[in-house]
Amino acid sequence: MSIFSKLIVATLPIIPKPIVGYFAKPYIAGESLEDGVRVVKELNANGISATMDVLGESVDTKEDSLIMRGECEQVLHAINEHKLDATLSIKPTQLGLAIDETFCKENVAHLCEVAKNYGNSVCIDMEDHPYTDSTLRIYDELRQQYPENVTTVLQAYMRRTADDLRDLVKDGKSTSIRLCKGIYVEPEKIAYKDKQEIRENYK
Repeated sequence: MSIFSKLIVATLPIIPKPIVGYFAKPYIAGESLEDGVRVVKELNANGISATMDVLGESVDTKEDSLIMRGECEQVLHAINEHKLDATLSIKPTQLGLAIDETFCKENVAHLCEVAKNYGNSVCIDMEDHPYTDSTLRIYDELRQQYPENVTTVLQAYMRRTADDLRDLVKDGKSTSIRLCKGIYVEPEKIAYKDKQEIRENYK
């Protein structure tokens, strides 16, 4: 997480909730799982599939990571219970990647097992560049065990992305990727900055 991002996170608690809520409303379904279920039902009714994300990354204790894992698992239960056309997205650092890679992989595997039982999947979101290699390692290992139940994300503004994609598909095994443009502030030497360059790399 960049210094600027950390500064924003640090100051959020002192900003009045109505102000935060006003700016977050277009992007966040609500404060509770019930809010998320309601919004996904509305999307599904309009023919739109969804992915549900428990907000919170950069968790720095195993105890907090396990709490986040439990909340993510509840999302999978709710998707199944309400028969939603939705999957679960997780941030690796909310499940302990900044603490220990093996610990994080165990947490993601647990969620993949729950998803498998429901015929669903877990998408491992991509965060900023210090976590790219470890995120792809975790995905690559888990897709061997859960080929239908785990996906990941690649960011088109990263200069390495085309090579990462080639590496993931070269073994011919199941590979499920969500491609996005990317939102983290990254150094120019590893990420495209020009919007047209990003569009071209995305294509």
